[in-house]
Amino acid sequence: MRQAHSLGCRQDATRAWAGAVHTRAGGQADGVRLRLTVEIFGAAWRTAFLSWTTRGGEGGRAGLGERVDAAFAGLPAALAEPA
Repeated sequence: MRQAHSLGCRQDATRAWAGAVHTRAGGQADGVRLRLTVEIFGAAWRTAFLSWTTRGGEGGRAGLGERVDAAFAGLPAALAEPA
């Protein structure tokens, strides 16, 4: 049950992010490309957050910000040549 709730929350967040990006793009964003972009960004954010929490929230909000920056900086290489 807990996993289903988590997946539901994630889906709601993804829809909200996709809606916000679509609006900012003036309604011109392609559906598949938009969804993939939002999913990739969400994965980067979750990766940063999990890394930060496993280290006990080291550095507070600034530490989380650094992890988010590092995760997003790693996206081009991860997409071009996955491990």
